[in-house]
Amino acid sequence: MRNKFLLNILIASAILLFGFTAEAETVKVTSKEKKAEVHAIMKTFVDQNLADNGILSVMHKGKILQLTVRNSDKYPDGFHSGVKQNGNLFTSCADFASGKTMYDIDFLIRKTNNKYIVVQPIVHKVNGIKNPYDLSH
Repeated sequence: MRNKFLLNILIASAILLFGFTAEAETVKVTSKEKKAEVHAIMKTFVDQNLADNGILSVMHKGKILQLTVRNSDKYPDGFHSGVKQNGNLFTSCADFASGKTMYDIDFLIRKTNNKYIVVQPIVHKVNGIKNPYDLSH
């Protein structure tokens, strides 16, 4: 699990360093089919990476967060409906919590060989405050 996590960090770092061009612009995805594909792979990733106790581990500022999916009236399953695209990467997010701290986690998703894969989960917001990273957020 640790090696898989470290490999994902390495891949995401390489994509962030070399995968974008200055012209790449973030756009909202409107295709229902593409949104459905992105959401399905994001949900599958979360399901496959939850520990037996329902915890998803996400690295943030040198610490490993232990998060659980947070449901709400707006997002009954915790997953947001929007999808954005920047170059060959897609992002969508879900709500998580650790104790009383709320986290909005973005999932970097890439299409490779006609298959979507989650490259990396990234903390987008902590208690509603943005954690900036370079995907034109």
